[in-house]
Amino acid sequence: SKMGADIFRKFVDGVMKAQRLFGNSNFEFTDEQWKKLYSAFAKENLGMLPLSSSQLDKTQNFLAQVGDYSHSLAKQLNEGKQLTDDQYSQLASLVDYSDTLSSELLTMEEGIMNGEIPVETAEGRINNVSVFNENFEEIEEKFSDYTSLVYDGPFAEHNEKNTGDLLNSSIVSKEQAREAVKNLLGNKIKMIHFEGESEGSIPSYNFSVSTNTRNRNIYVQISKNGGYPILMLDNKEITQQKIEYSEAEKNAQMFLIDNNFVKMKQTGYIISGNSITFAYAYLQNEFVMYPDLIKVKVALDNGEIIGLETNGFLSNHKESRVIPEMKITKEQASKLVSPVFELQRINKALIPLDTGKDVYCYELLGKVKDKLFLIYINTETGVQEDIKMVIQTTNGELTI
Repeated sequence: SKMGADIFRKFVDGVMKAQRLFGNSNFEFTDEQWKKLYSAFAKENLGMLPLSSSQLDKTQNFLAQVGDYSHSLAKQLNEGKQLTDDQYSQLASLVDYSDTLSSELLTMEEGIMNGEIPVETAEGRINNVSVFNENFEEIEEKFSDYTSLVYDGPFAEHNEKNTGDLLNSSIVSKEQAREAVKNLLGNKIKMIHFEGESEGSIPSYNFSVSTNTRNRNIYVQISKNGGYPILMLDNKEITQQKIEYSEAEKNAQMFLIDNNFVKMKQTGYIISGNSITFAYAYLQNEFVMYPDLIKVKVALDNGEIIGLETNGFLSNHKESRVIPEMKITKEQASKLVSPVFELQRINKALIPLDTGKDVYCYELLGKVKDKLFLIYINTETGVQEDIKMVIQTTNGELTI
């Protein structure tokens, strides 16, 4: 559907950025890559709209899933494989959410056009923040199933197999889970409210925490197995940016260590509004374990931690993975890519495939005609397992 240009021009600008970026290039995108790119830029620019206290994580994660899922299905069909009943069901669900988002946005557009939603425009910016907050909060409620933190990077979203060692831990009580909330949030807590239990991919106890700051609340999920934090979302209002990237990253790293998540390597970040979300993956024997992913969100006004998601880490982490013997050397891997690929760096990584299998690879970063790519070569077979294009923006990096 068409979105009102006066309000959602940032969305449109995102698509136009993509067209301008590649307009003079010989590199050709497939239809599924364009679809994923559109959703990625829409998601990036959603954070640039004049919203203060609204939590847009669910809506943004939905946009990411639309792009990733359409790309995955298109690839499957191109290989001559048919869609399964489960995939058709998932598509139907995404269509329902898409219809909801389109309908809500069109309602906002109509409200502005007929004067029901007053908007003042100055220097190209929309200044009526409170109106946008109210309307987007209503939209956000429709996406209750999308609770992940936003992060665009290699393998940011992947299959969570729930085979992690930590999920084999003993069941904790509700009171033990409450203590875990106290350990996580410390002196932010004014009162802890028990909100019930969830039997999702990781069974959890759910809490809402009121703070000493008016209208500021924090939602926390604690795993029943072991009492580990799964999700923490803080609706803190952030009105300005005062700290730099380096301080925010240091705070995120220390927060992980304080909560017993050690040997974590930062693999990327994305800035949205006045906050920044970092991704960390577990590091074992120089291999970046991408399935073991943790996301940490930091407020850029004072460096406070306002978001945490550990689903990937809890679902996949194993304390004693046996890394197979590497039959391909770095030098051999570098010769298995196109000669026009200008290699910049080689790392080692465990990556998740669309099939649900994890494979050990060399991660080759390099350029082709000024475009940045990540190529993954299997360390045992020399097979190219995956390739991703990296698009660098002022707010972080997008990969497709």
